[in-house]
Amino acid sequence: MNKRPRQSALRRWRISEEGSVYFLTKCVDRDAPDLILNPSASGTNGQFAETVIECVKWLHENGRLTCDGIVVMPDHVHMAIGLFARFNLAGVMRTFGSYSARRINEAMGRKGKFWQKGYYERRIRDVDGFVQSLDYMKKNPVRKSYVEQPEEWPHTVILPEW
Repeated sequence: MNKRPRQSALRRWRISEEGSVYFLTKCVDRDAPDLILNPSASGTNGQFAETVIECVKWLHENGRLTCDGIVVMPDHVHMAIGLFARFNLAGVMRTFGSYSARRINEAMGRKGKFWQKGYYERRIRDVDGFVQSLDYMKKNPVRKSYVEQPEEWPHTVILPEW
């Protein structure tokens, strides 16, 4: 029995367009530990969240994508990214997944799968969609009651100047 019957549906209509901006969600595997162990505690251990942000920064600095925003939650990450000419979305996400999983697993002293297979993506088509996507990312920790104001969540980077 297939535990994730919709996995193939995630890829069915996926298009990768140079210059397009995408809103992405990538989830931690159910058997992997959370990225943030106690999100409501002050002084939260954000080492693994910072590792995810550093991985996206590395992809940006190495000409794979532009990052317009990222928020790391305990069990998933949201990103708004743009693609450069010679890279497609599947390749960029494969690099992100393997690079970040390797670094996180090494830091945790574990082996095995870290991310769920696949990811959710939506191409942002206009300025309103872009603003809504960034707003959704910023407010996600508030919706989950981890913080009262978006600015209080330490694992959010919006329009970075990398």
